[in-house]
Amino acid sequence: MVFPFSRKALVASAVGLGVLLGLGLFTFIYAEGFSYFTTDPKACANCHIMNSEYDSWVKSSHHIAATCVDCHLPHALVPKLVAKGVNGYHHSKGFTSTPRKSWRASWPSRSICRGRRNSRRWR
Repeated sequence: MVFPFSRKALVASAVGLGVLLGLGLFTFIYAEGFSYFTTDPKACANCHIMNSEYDSWVKSSHHIAATCVDCHLPHALVPKLVAKGVNGYHHSKGFTSTPRKSWRASWPSRSICRGRRNSRRWR
């Protein structure tokens, strides 16, 4: 049997892939990545920049009626997961490769909050 690649190239590729997967898994676990698939508001406070917002929400009266995801993410499953992925990418990029900037609500947050204010739930 003839292989198009040498044995050394295949071993080097396998080791490189294993290192990348291992680093990715370590980073995901270290960053508490699984918590971002929940609706728990504490997941939003995993990020040090959100501590004051989380503390404010805990002390406010509307924490009984709404969590972070109620106002800041779409309600349908696929758009919610897409928004979490996009926000997660931008957060990780922003916190690791760019200086701290003022963070604004993303497009799902603005549109959902506007619609929510007009609903009977908030009256």
